[in-house]
Amino acid sequence: MRILFLTSRLPFPPDRGDRLRAFNIIKHLSANGHEIHLASFVSGPKEREIAGSLRTYCKSLTLVARSALSSWLSCARRVPGGTPLQAAYYESPGMARAVRDKLAAGDFDLVYVHLFRMAQYVPARTRCYKLIDFTDVISREVERSLPYRRGLNRLVYSAELPRIRAYETSLAGAFDECWVVSQAEADALREMSGSADVRVIPNGVDLERFKPLDVRPSNIVTFVGHLGVPHNVDAVLHFYDDIFRAVRRERPDCRFCVIGPALHPSLKRLKRDRQVIVMGFVEDLNASLNRSSVFVAPLRYCAGLQNKVLEAMAAGVPVVATPCVNEGLGAKDDEEIALASEPWEFAARVVTLMEDAPLQRYISANGRKFVEKNFAWRLATDRIAEIAAERRRAG
Repeated sequence: MRILFLTSRLPFPPDRGDRLRAFNIIKHLSANGHEIHLASFVSGPKEREIAGSLRTYCKSLTLVARSALSSWLSCARRVPGGTPLQAAYYESPGMARAVRDKLAAGDFDLVYVHLFRMAQYVPARTRCYKLIDFTDVISREVERSLPYRRGLNRLVYSAELPRIRAYETSLAGAFDECWVVSQAEADALREMSGSADVRVIPNGVDLERFKPLDVRPSNIVTFVGHLGVPHNVDAVLHFYDDIFRAVRRERPDCRFCVIGPALHPSLKRLKRDRQVIVMGFVEDLNASLNRSSVFVAPLRYCAGLQNKVLEAMAAGVPVVATPCVNEGLGAKDDEEIALASEPWEFAARVVTLMEDAPLQRYISANGRKFVEKNFAWRLATDRIAEIAAERRRAG
C-alpha cells in the first residue's frame, strides 16, 4: 500500500512514547513492503539533519518547520473558540499545503494520522482510507489529572477538557478506523463515539534489546520516563515524598534511581539526597534496568500504555505499579505485576520484592512471558495487511 503518514513530531530518534510508536510502525510497515511517505513537523536544523535516518524506511520525507512562537500565537487565536489548544498548537498553513499537495499528486491507499493533533490536515472527502491513531484517549488522562494540578495550570486544563472530549468524539466518527493502545482506551472511546470503528493496537517491545541479564542487586529501585511530562513528574515526587521514606525505614540501604531526559526543575531537589541517583538519557537502558531489584510506576494519573513498564517487564525486573498503570496492561496482580494504591501499601510491596528472592524471580519470569505473549509490533502490520486485502476485494 502507498501510505501517507502524518506526525506532529519527527519520529526519530525513538526515545519517548509517541516517537517510539510512530517509528516502529513505520519501520515494520516498510519491512512488510508498504511504501511510506512521511509528512512531519520539525523544530529546527538539527531535526532536519537527523531526519535522514528515516530514508531507510520512507519513500519520501516532507518536513515542515514549526516555531514555538507561531504555535503559541495559534493557541491565542483559538482561545475564544472550541478547538482544543493541543490541536491549535499544531496549526500550520505550511503543513496544510504540504498535505494537500501530497494527496493531489499521489495515489495513496491510506492516510495514517498519528495523534489527534494532525487530524486537521486530512480532508473530509479524501478518497483514501483514513486511519487515526489516537494512541490514548487524551480527555481521559486530562480528567484524571485535574485533582493533581494547581492554579492556572488546573484552570487551563479544566477549560481544555470539554474541548478535547468533543474533538475526540467528532474525529472518531469522521475517520474510517481508530486505533488505541489498550482495551481500557477502546472502551472509553466507544462510549464517547458510539458507532466508530475502534481497534486495539498495542505497542510492541524489542525483546532482543530488553532481556534479563542475571545481575539483580538488592538495593536499587528504578523509575524510567520522560521527566518533563506532568504525569511522570508527579509520579517521581509522589514516590520520593510519600513512599520512599517508608521503604528506607525497612531498607536503609535502598537507593532510588530516576532515569529519563528533560529533568523538570521541581525534580532537581532530589539530587541533594545521596540515596537518589538522577540520570538523564542512558545509552544502555537494559543494563540499567537489570541493575535494579524493583521497577516502580507510581503514577497517580495516566492513560494508555506505559512503554517503560513493558520494557522493565521484558528485562525481567519485577514491577510495582498503581492500578491506573495496569488498566492499559491487563497484567495479573501477584503473578505478572504487583499493584498498590496507597503509599504505605506501595512501600510494603517494594520492600517485599526486595527481600523475597523467590517472589521476585516468580513475578520477573511471569512478567517477561506476559510481554512476549501480548505486545508485538506485528499487530499493527497485520491490521494494515487486512485493510489492504479488504480494499482489494472491494474493487
